[in-house]
Amino acid sequence: MTIVIGKLVRKTYSHPSGTFHLYHLRITGGRFVTAIYRKEDAPKPLKTVDYQLHGYWGTEGRNKGDFFIESYSRYTPPDEKSELAILNKARKHI
Repeated sequence: MTIVIGKLVRKTYSHPSGTFHLYHLRITGGRFVTAIYRKEDAPKPLKTVDYQLHGYWGTEGRNKGDFFIESYSRYTPPDEKSELAILNKARKHI
């Protein structure tokens, strides 16, 4: 499973049954890809919110390069204190 952090810029398609959704996803770093979500509780496209998306990359046919979202949550970047704590713990293992 791959973890991607980015913004769901816009929803481009929703099936009437509500179980299939297509998005324009802007990955951190600026790259745009198509994201596919196949469940009913679809995330809302918010240009100012980063999402942490768990899923996999399409490898075949017309879905090659698309990101299939399995689950999602809002991403909150670590603050400076918690980042230093993580780095200090990591140094002990080096």
